[in-house]
Amino acid sequence: MLFRSTQCIVAVVILCLNLGALYMAELVRPDLIIEYKTDSAKFFDNYFTFTMGVLIISFVVHFTMQHFRSEKKKVRENEERLKAILNNLSDMAWLKGKNSDFTLVNRPFCEACGLSAGEIIGKKAHEVWPDSMAQQILKDDATILRTGQSLKREQIINHHSKGKIRLEIVKKPLTGLNGEISGIVGTASDITARYEYEDRLKKYERIVATSIDMMALVNREYRYEAANNSYLEAHGLNEEE
Repeated sequence: MLFRSTQCIVAVVILCLNLGALYMAELVRPDLIIEYKTDSAKFFDNYFTFTMGVLIISFVVHFTMQHFRSEKKKVRENEERLKAILNNLSDMAWLKGKNSDFTLVNRPFCEACGLSAGEIIGKKAHEVWPDSMAQQILKDDATILRTGQSLKREQIINHHSKGKIRLEIVKKPLTGLNGEISGIVGTASDITARYEYEDRLKKYERIVATSIDMMALVNREYRYEAANNSYLEAHGLNEEE
């Protein structure tokens, strides 16, 4: 786009310089210019030259503006597609600039903090989340921007409508075409249900493991898959055996 725009500008400049050179030559060295037989012929010749110059310049300017409008429309359409994709994700997703300010957020992110996208864009973490949470976020962002390394952590947040939930947060550096870090892209998955399930499973395992009754799990090939402590002690074996 930049190359085409530059070509158009150069064409306009060259045309203006040529026209200017012709008029300057006529003014400074009138003897080099073909003499007109009548003033009407001179007038019509100048009028024709001026009109053609204006038409050519108008055409070039029109082409340039059309090109800019077309490229701007493509950018806007790409942004709308990106927003549509992000908004249809079940996970929270966001983009941040080099100053750690939000540049794009999806619908689940807005629902989590109880703000609209317009209220979040351009803001920093401490303007969206509680101070205790924002301090850690800003610290993580600074580390990612400085080192270019990704980050993964679990964090409990107070969801605007769901209450306390546990999130698995993944943040990665956003790089441009030249490889320079231009921001941060982040996603957050709600793992509350999974965490609660795993927690219940661990409790059941402790109950079974400490039961005085002998318990063992055998598969369809009659191979042991698990056994509790009482079973192992009764047979004088360890878990690996």
